[in-house]
Amino acid sequence: MADHIDGALRAAIEESLLERLADGESLVQICRDDDMPDRRTVQRWQDDDEKFDAAVMRAREAGMFVRAEKAVEEAKAAEDASLGRLAFDAERWYVGKLSNAFSDDKTRRHELSGHVGISRVEREVVDPQHSNG
Repeated sequence: MADHIDGALRAAIEESLLERLADGESLVQICRDDDMPDRRTVQRWQDDDEKFDAAVMRAREAGMFVRAEKAVEEAKAAEDASLGRLAFDAERWYVGKLSNAFSDDKTRRHELSGHVGISRVEREVVDPQHSNG
């Protein structure tokens, strides 16, 4: 799919992409579909549009929780305990890698705001000969 597309079509594609990410699908998986742009195009869109970039990050984070919940359910329902454990461990590794990406300050830049201030500083002098510790 071309990088330059009609605005209405792009908005529909972005909405579908965000829904699918929030449902736990990976970007690679989504971009394999013929009606979706390739992964690099989506990344360019993210680079060019902070609002879309933040929406992708929120959707991926929501999808992480969906994937984690499904992994637990599937592990509990597995007929073969060793295969269930293997699948669960693989999913746990993947979700862990994604969660590390979301904790990166660069990735979180859209969600950080506010003011941190100090309202009061106290100093306490302790005599070691008369301490209770």
